[in-house]
Amino acid sequence: MQMSKNIAFIINPISGIGKQASIEETIRTSLGPSRFNVHVFYTQAPKDGTRLALEAMKTCEIIVAVGGDGSVNDVAKALIHTDKILGIIPSGSGNGLARHLGLPLDVKEALNHLQNGVIRAIDTLTVNDKLCISIAGVGFDADVAEQFNKSKRRGFIKYSEIAVGNFLLYRPKKYRLKFNGQKLKTRALMINFANSNQFGYGFQIAPNADLTDGLMDMVVLKKPHLLWSQIDVIRFLRNAIHRSKYCQIYQTANVRLKRKNPDWVNIDGEAVWMPREITIAVHPESLNVIC
Repeated sequence: MQMSKNIAFIINPISGIGKQASIEETIRTSLGPSRFNVHVFYTQAPKDGTRLALEAMKTCEIIVAVGGDGSVNDVAKALIHTDKILGIIPSGSGNGLARHLGLPLDVKEALNHLQNGVIRAIDTLTVNDKLCISIAGVGFDADVAEQFNKSKRRGFIKYSEIAVGNFLLYRPKKYRLKFNGQKLKTRALMINFANSNQFGYGFQIAPNADLTDGLMDMVVLKKPHLLWSQIDVIRFLRNAIHRSKYCQIYQTANVRLKRKNPDWVNIDGEAVWMPREITIAVHPESLNVIC
């Protein structure tokens, strides 16, 4: 007789745009007790997901993050470089990693996929000592993330309002980059370090990024002249920003970035204040995920 697996769900009750209220009931009715012993935890403070995941790992083989990219990141911090398995029920705002993996956004469909998906070891990044699963970035992207994190409203409309409102007045910053034995000086709107292909909402910044190739796609995006801005916005909406003459993409396993002052860094949708020098590194096949 096959023993039931212990599975933990770590729910961020304020993630996303109001999907969380009935999720626990859906989980318990969707997962058969003959296959799973379900344990449910709720985060009560920022970064609580890591603590709860460490507790759940004592008895559970599978730890499921229920939330957005920030929630996934918090849970993954406990699972990195272990034999435990990360599951994802996407219920945040952008859900960039889940979209890259092709996971269903409907909770019931995601739970069904969780029971039948395959386990893959994916790469992760570190930004200095901070874990990144999907995408990190500096510049305009990080400033938008910082303002969005402070907002009481969530969702695509609010994110778009902040981005559009800041774009015209944003002044590109100077960066020095060292990677693959070469040096690059640039003034950029933003620089992204992509493990997965997108920010979220289906908008891809690095369409060819691969979670299992041992490399990140480093995207250097310069601010287009006003005449070209509308064209590049259309490219971005059509997941073709990489075709812009203002966009350069490099592949590397390690990059060192220097800027004039300490500033925000966007790490999986969360703004983190970091020093003027940062190192971003790939850690191949360091996290087991149900895909």
